[in-house]
Amino acid sequence: MDIYVVSIPRFRERFNYIHAHVKARSRRTVHAICVDGADPDTLPDFLSTSGASGFNQGQLGCAAAHLLAYDRIVASGDKAGFVVEDDVSLPPGIDEILDKLQSEMAADEVISLYNRTIKREKFSRIDALQLAGIGISLIYPLQAASMRTSAACLVGREAARGILVCNRNLQYVADDWAAFYRTGAVRSIRLAHPIPCRMKSFQSTIGYRRDDSLPVKVRNLLLRNPLGKALIALRRQLIFRIKERNIVLVEERSAISSRR
Repeated sequence: MDIYVVSIPRFRERFNYIHAHVKARSRRTVHAICVDGADPDTLPDFLSTSGASGFNQGQLGCAAAHLLAYDRIVASGDKAGFVVEDDVSLPPGIDEILDKLQSEMAADEVISLYNRTIKREKFSRIDALQLAGIGISLIYPLQAASMRTSAACLVGREAARGILVCNRNLQYVADDWAAFYRTGAVRSIRLAHPIPCRMKSFQSTIGYRRDDSLPVKVRNLLLRNPLGKALIALRRQLIFRIKERNIVLVEERSAISSRR
C-alpha cells in the first residue's frame, strides 16, 4: 500500500509540511498528487469539468486531485491506497494502523481516519469491530452523509474504480461520500474510532467564502501580525476539537453494514 499526498506547490508552507511529516511518520512509498484548480494545465486529461459548473477553484482542484489519486490506486494493483490531504497530522505508528485497517477492509470500501461534523452524528456500536493491538475500532455511520471529510482515507481499489466512473465529469466534491454510496460507487464506508488523525491549523485553500467578504477581510488583517495569526490558529483548533466530538455511538444497526 502506498500513500498519495494531495498537495499544491503554490501553497508552499502546507506542501513542505505534509511531505516532511509523511516521510517522518511512514516508510511507505509516497506519491505527490498535485492538481491546482487555478491552473487548468494540471487537470488530468481523463477528467471532464462538465459537471463542475458550481465549483470554485479550490473545490475543483481538490476533487480532481482525489480522482487522480484514485486512478493511481487502480493502476497500482494494490488492494488499497491511503489518500491524505496537506493539512493532516498522522499519528505515530501510522504504518501499523494502515496494515490493520487494510486487513479488515473490502476492495470496494473506504475507511476514513478522520471525521468532523457540524452536528452530532450517529454511528453504530452494534456493528463495531475492535482491532487488536492498536486501540481502534471500525464503526459504521447510520447514514453515509455522516462522513464529512476526505482528509485521510484508506480507499480500496474497487472503491477507487467506482468513484472514477461515477465522478469523471466532476459533478461531486471530493468528500461527497453520501453521493458515492448512493450511486454504488462505494459499497461500504467506515470510520476508524477514536479517530487516529488530526488537523493542522492552516487556513483553508478551498475558498468557501468570497475574498471580499467581511470575515475574510478581518481574517486577512489579523494574519498580518504573529499574535493575530496565533489567535486564528487557536480558534481553528478549538473548532476542530468540538466538531471531532460529534461522533455518537448508538445501539442501532447501520443500514450500510447490512448491505455488505
